[in-house]
Amino acid sequence: MTLKNRGVIKTAQFHASLAEIPIPILRPEYILVRTIAVALNPTDWQTVDESLKEGTPYALLGCDAAGIVIEIGSKVTKEWRVGDRIAGGAHGGLYHSRFIMIIVDGI
Repeated sequence: MTLKNRGVIKTAQFHASLAEIPIPILRPEYILVRTIAVALNPTDWQTVDESLKEGTPYALLGCDAAGIVIEIGSKVTKEWRVGDRIAGGAHGGLYHSRFIMIIVDGI
């Protein structure tokens, strides 16, 4: 089975859509999470109203998510295990997609 990632992205000012995007490549200090649920917040729609930074093809939206840990980076020191359930939020968290990468130092 080939895994695919889809996310809510902004491709232009005032325009957001669901699109296929790359699965994040796991960095050593991060965990990879399969998203189960996300929240839509006013900040998500306010972000859609802003212009994209020059040279940026799209921006992934979202700041709150819940999911299941599917992979753990080699430098993660906390005791996360594949299969653990996780929920959280962050400003600019980029969480509205099927697979997300989260730095876990502060969790």
